[in-house]
Amino acid sequence: PKRDSTVLSERSNRPSCPPSPLSRSPSHPNPTPPSSFVLRSPPPPSPSPSSSFSSSSTTTIALLFPLPPPPRAAVLRALRLRLGDRSPVSSAAAAASVVSDSLKILEWDKVCDVVSAFAGTALGREATREKLWDVDLSYEESKKLLEETAAAVELIKYGAGGMEFAGLDTIMVKSAIDRVSRGFPLDGKEAMAVLCLIQFAETLQVSVKIALKEDEEWYDRFMPLTELILDIVISRTFIKSVQQVIDEDGSVKDSAVCFLRPLFFDFLVAYIQKM
Repeated sequence: PKRDSTVLSERSNRPSCPPSPLSRSPSHPNPTPPSSFVLRSPPPPSPSPSSSFSSSSTTTIALLFPLPPPPRAAVLRALRLRLGDRSPVSSAAAAASVVSDSLKILEWDKVCDVVSAFAGTALGREATREKLWDVDLSYEESKKLLEETAAAVELIKYGAGGMEFAGLDTIMVKSAIDRVSRGFPLDGKEAMAVLCLIQFAETLQVSVKIALKEDEEWYDRFMPLTELILDIVISRTFIKSVQQVIDEDGSVKDSAVCFLRPLFFDFLVAYIQKM
């Protein structure tokens, strides 16, 4: 008995240990595990502010703070998809196509051929046909062309003898201009074609001057061709030189032998010296 009492006293003197975490007691039927072993689940997500608002609140915010407008390029792209491509290039191409189709329906090519046939020269017919096809003219350009046409009609009414263009070989004149611009000499036919053109211009100029002496009102009637005709420069030196050397058919005159002999002799001497 003494030993048992000693054991009991030792047990009572021991420091009291905390109860086991896993022990069950009536007052704690479900004990909590230690903090180091607690498995905590993540907190539930808090509801977003937008979901907490009602549809009326969302509408109010949309009205007070509207979304920024889409960029201009996106708007233009959407319009083109809905309405079709309306760019300036496509619009110009569409307008040109409409004009071309209209001219085909009107048989404009036949109209150009009929009108250009009244021109007295080959280049005149070509220029007339080209101008008739040039339908994209401004108001000022069209007005200027109409004034020139009215002036030409007044010249014909006056009876100017220089208005007959049938005797001009404009193709040969163009060839002569091309040869001279490249530094080559003219042949006899080209020289005679240029001579006829200069004589035609001189005759027309004299006719206009005579008309102006008769009545000064002709100056305004012939405008804007009046100044153009009066400003023509007549090279009488060229006329005289061609008439001395070239015959009307473009061949060299027999009388030109004396005129050309010194030139030929100088050319022959220079050629021999180079050899």
